[in-house]
Amino acid sequence: MIELGVGLTTYKGSKGFGSNGPQQDFDIIHTIINRIDIKKMHRIIEEIDENAFIVEFDVNNVKGGVLRHYLDKKKGKTLGKL
Repeated sequence: MIELGVGLTTYKGSKGFGSNGPQQDFDIIHTIINRIDIKKMHRIIEEIDENAFIVEFDVNNVKGGVLRHYLDKKKGKTLGKL
């Protein structure tokens, strides 16, 4: 979050095998970054967990939130508190 200057949302997840198999709780991290920062994000994730499961998809439209702050920060502008 600090290294890329973006916000994130975490969800609680659980994984396992079947209804009687061992289960494990884990965090799901959801963030939006631009395509320029994808390789940097992969490097950061690999430093934390080399076996992380990563899902990427294109987003056509985003409104408000930290992304707006991130984009304006890249242009050298600040927006104040969000």
